[in-house]
Amino acid sequence: MNTKYLVLVILVFSCISVISIHSSPQFENRIVVVLDTYHKPALLNFSKAFEYLNESMNHSVSLYKLNHSLNKSTLSGVAIYIIPPSNKTFSDEEKEIIKSYVRRGGILILMGLDYVKDREFNSDIIILDDVLSSIPLDTTIHFNYTKGLGNTIIDPLSNDSYVHINSSHYTEPLKEFLGDETYNLILESAVLTVETPNVSSEMLIIPPAWVYALSGDGTILYFESGITIFAIEKYGDGYVISLGFSISLSDLVEPNSGSPWIDLGENKDFWLAVIKNSLKLSARMQYQKTYNIILWMAPMVGGIGVFILSIYFIATRPRVAPKKKERKEVKISELLKEMRKTRERK
Repeated sequence: MNTKYLVLVILVFSCISVISIHSSPQFENRIVVVLDTYHKPALLNFSKAFEYLNESMNHSVSLYKLNHSLNKSTLSGVAIYIIPPSNKTFSDEEKEIIKSYVRRGGILILMGLDYVKDREFNSDIIILDDVLSSIPLDTTIHFNYTKGLGNTIIDPLSNDSYVHINSSHYTEPLKEFLGDETYNLILESAVLTVETPNVSSEMLIIPPAWVYALSGDGTILYFESGITIFAIEKYGDGYVISLGFSISLSDLVEPNSGSPWIDLGENKDFWLAVIKNSLKLSARMQYQKTYNIILWMAPMVGGIGVFILSIYFIATRPRVAPKKKERKEVKISELLKEMRKTRERK
């Protein structure tokens, strides 16, 4: 094969290889989920939740428990980072790592827990609120507390005092996020507050207007507006998911029914829908980002290839030697004849 054509083929395949590397999927076949167990969790009974998730995703979920503090490499390659109800404060460095993780496309789930006096397990809701507040979201969201204690929502019109959620309690943006689906939920939840002039424009579950919250110190709280029990906010390429009803996604048995909380109503289906749609949208953003990189790199790589090829052709072009000027041969006898003729003329 001609050497020039061989070089051209090599350059073309090099360009294709570079583009292929940048167009490879950001998420591997395994979906890595990390559950934080280092910050003194008050509740870790989520075995059924992860079992259901793994089954629904063709056993492609790998769950890891993090039993040490966060560092810059901890969340590398992690699709979902879950912080359960906790009692150990996150350092400023850890909060910066979490913020960077979400900005780069990670999914953060903050699992709040209601506060019930004299219960064996309660968490410090301020810890999750500090993590949430460290991320500069477009809409400010807080876990609500009074005198350092969380609360629990009471529905005085329900038979069991729990919060019963139906399609009317989902905002339109949240319905769209969930693929135009809603789920009937039975929840025991804490309160989150949302600072926005228009709650209907956010991805929220808004509890019935008549509910009230019972604070850990016995204070009864009424909210005219701006409360939620579930919120999703986009930050960078990732998502922050905040909820107040981690107990309702757990294996703990609800005393009235004798069933695990996650199996009540459509709690399980809601959990799966939130995770799946978060992963889907996050992967879509990663794909779009990669596609944009390809569009930007293709002309550059092609230009570099053409430049290198041009240099190669110039360097390997056969050099033509300059044409030598032919000297006219003059015979000595002819020269002598000319000299005689010149003398005779004189």
